[in-house]
Amino acid sequence: MAKKQFKISYHKGTGQACLVVSGKRIYLGKWANWPGEPPHEVVENFNRQVGAVANSTSKAAPRACGQLILSELAANWLEWAAKRYKSPHTAVNLRLDILPLLDMFGSEIVETVGPRRLAEYQLRLAARGRTRQGIMKATARCRQMFAWGVSMEMVSSSHLVALKAMQPLRHGAINAPESKSKEAVDPETVASTLPHLRPTVADMVRLQALTGMRPMEVCGITWEEIKKVSPTEWTWEPANHKMAHLGRRRVVPLGIEAITILVRQGTASGPVFSPMECVREWREEKRRNRKTKVQPSQLDRSKDDPERGPGDQYTTTSYRRAIERAGVKAGVGKWSPNSLRKMAAQMVFDTMGLDAARALLGHADGKITRRHYAKQDLITARKATSALVEIFVSKVDASGA
Repeated sequence: MAKKQFKISYHKGTGQACLVVSGKRIYLGKWANWPGEPPHEVVENFNRQVGAVANSTSKAAPRACGQLILSELAANWLEWAAKRYKSPHTAVNLRLDILPLLDMFGSEIVETVGPRRLAEYQLRLAARGRTRQGIMKATARCRQMFAWGVSMEMVSSSHLVALKAMQPLRHGAINAPESKSKEAVDPETVASTLPHLRPTVADMVRLQALTGMRPMEVCGITWEEIKKVSPTEWTWEPANHKMAHLGRRRVVPLGIEAITILVRQGTASGPVFSPMECVREWREEKRRNRKTKVQPSQLDRSKDDPERGPGDQYTTTSYRRAIERAGVKAGVGKWSPNSLRKMAAQMVFDTMGLDAARALLGHADGKITRRHYAKQDLITARKATSALVEIFVSKVDASGA
């Protein structure tokens, strides 16, 4: 296989030089002055990769341990992740966490990117304002990439052992802010906000508060995924959800109050909550409140082929923004749909306990429920404090007598 069959190309998405072999893209490092002459290290990587391909009996680029460039490992891993995870947001988040590492060490051999390099990567994230918890999550995703490389025999297992030896970032170990805990919204705030929401979005809020759904779940619920067990009991089982890639089921029971909300949206197929229906309600309200006569030219001013229009279902962003705007109008401030899920979890936890809250939220492990949603430890500590006060006072009074 002759060297002249290959050329150095430029990948705009990553700003790197690359080599395409049998349909596979091999990254060669940053090419900052493109379309000028490629950097010396890029040319060296190109010659080394082409020489390895020429000496290989395989059609694909070599995958031997100790020869792989970090950018190539990341490209293959992100391609696998895009197919592995159902939600496109997961693949996007993985890519955003990996890009700073590639910016620093993308052109280096994988085996040279060890714990010290990951520590430098953590400092880079801290300088960009990332929280300590966010840095730990990003580091874990980097290790996940290396672990995948081990499973594909692209990275040596000893390299992964070295990366796992890194100590977690304790409080104060790095100059990075701490993540602020998001509190549950109180029912009074929700009640004040509802009148300022469009009817469709208000029903989404009510349904989420009654079921503890995630924002993405209440936005994506469809009629095809709803099973009518009886007139007073329905269930919703989404095909795609947060833990679907692990083979877990997610079944949400829908009581009579939730059923009433769903019936109010109609019984057509497709998404239950439609932005197009919300826009129609808004236009009808404007027409009813109009004080002047409607001119013939204004009976229908819609475009036949608009460049932008309402989608067939809400996104988590549009749902959140609608709630934030309504909260400001109501004078209670901005709050998010995630705080609704926390509110439902906290109310169930306080009245029925940890296991009931875990089942409501769809968690496989109660530790997740306790760590992120429950405040039972604080409640128990307050009771213990009150008991100590009573015991102490009684002892002091008895000794004084």
